[in-house]
Formats: sequence, C-alpha cells, structure tokens
Amino acid sequence: MRKHILEQYTKYTNFFDNERGNFEILNKQIESFEDLTNRKNMNGHITASGLVISADGKVLLIFHNAQKRFQQPGGHIDNLDKDVATAAMREVCEETALKEVSLHKWHNDHPHPLNIDSHHVAARPEKREGEHVHHDFIYVLVSPRTDVTLQKSEVAQYKWVDPFKEVIDSKHLARTIQKAMEQKILKNARKEI
Repeated sequence: MRKHILEQYTKYTNFFDNERGNFEILNKQIESFEDLTNRKNMNGHITASGLVISADGKVLLIFHNAQKRFQQPGGHIDNLDKDVATAAMREVCEETALKEVSLHKWHNDHPHPLNIDSHHVAARPEKREGEHVHHDFIYVLVSPRTDVTLQKSEVAQYKWVDPFKEVIDSKHLARTIQKAMEQKILKNARKEI
C-alpha cells in the first residue's frame, strides 16, 4: 500500500504542482519511512474519503459524530483495501449504505485524488488517540441513488446539497468543492450518472 500511496501522492502533486509546498508533515513522514496507514501513528496517517455526487448534481454531506461537523464521508484505510480509492468507496458504503458508488470518470484521465487535505484532528481519549494529523485523499464518486441509511455509531445526519447554491462552512470541504468546479466535474455531474 505504501508504494501505491506514494504513486498517488506523486501524481497528485505533479498535476496540482502549485500545492507541492502544502504537505510539510506528510513529506517528512514519507522521508522517514513512517507507516502512513497505521491509525496509531500520531504524527499523521492517510485517510480516504469521497466527494459523492448524485445524478442531479448534488453533493452528499454527513454529520460526523466525532468531528462534530458536516463533511464528505470517509475514514481510515483497512488492511484489506487494495488501494486508497477502494478505501474511499468502502468507507462511503459503510457510513451511508450507498452500494452503487463508483469513481467519477474524471479519474480515468486523472488517476489520483481530486484533493489531499492534511488537517489536525483533536485527541480522542475514549479511543486512546492523541492529537494527530489526517492526510485525507479525496476522490470523486458518483451515486445513481440518494437513499442513505446512516451508520449511527459514526454519523448523525446527512444532506444532499447543491454546491452552487449552499454555503459550505468547512474550509476543507469548500476547497474540495471549488476544485471540483474548477475541474468541471460538478458542472458535468449530471452527464456522468
């Protein structure tokens, strides 16, 4: 998985070359050969999430119980995940029960995440986790269905939002949506499903 993560990261920074300086912590972890998928690595670890787009061009947001905010569905990489995009799809399915999600065809020409968002995560003493960093690899996913069943242990609510009409409170999520607009993904979302 490490080789795959490094390939994804390299392809991403080659495509979005203006972001190369944004990943100081991740770069240090790569240089020191840290285990990037071990959630016990409190320096930081890779997570995977999906910007899920419906047939009518809306974006799925879930209210994450631990983070206490609306965000795209996603989570930690499991040992059985063959790659990071598969981990993103698995996490979306687990948290929302959407079974027919697939990678957006933008990824055919861009075999890397749409966004990598490194952000600090507060300590969770109940899980014996200190403060750490998530390096979230965000992929664009499409879903022909909108009937969500929440994984209540992780997620409290959900909503489908029109990214052209609603204000997105999270700077992390707003950046991902902005990139999807710049890449013409959301503009063309209705044609993809």
